[in-house]
Amino acid sequence: MLDRLVGPPGLAGEALHQAMEEHAGQYVCVVEGAIPRKDGGIYCKVGGKTAIDSLNEVAEKAGAIIAIGSCASFGGIPAAEPNPTSARSVADLITDKPIINVPGCPPIPMVITGVLTHFLT
Repeated sequence: MLDRLVGPPGLAGEALHQAMEEHAGQYVCVVEGAIPRKDGGIYCKVGGKTAIDSLNEVAEKAGAIIAIGSCASFGGIPAAEPNPTSARSVADLITDKPIINVPGCPPIPMVITGVLTHFLT
């Protein structure tokens, strides 16, 4: 079971997975960066998991998604031609959830804070 967890192995990964299960449909998934898809997504890995696998797993039970920055929002420079990693924006890959795009390179911290505060309140 641990090999399917997003994030670090061990207790931190278990806690993340447990929180996702306990709060299914009630948490917000925050994504930064474009998501590479070519060659199974090997061009972006964190903790042994590809970005596309992590996005799919965490977004599956999220209530909404916040795409932070121009790359997550619209693909940005990584998605520009010739796009050797086949990078895409979050909205190109997740179509069954509400997505709030917070573009900018870098995104404006006050706007990020405002969007997160909106969800918290």
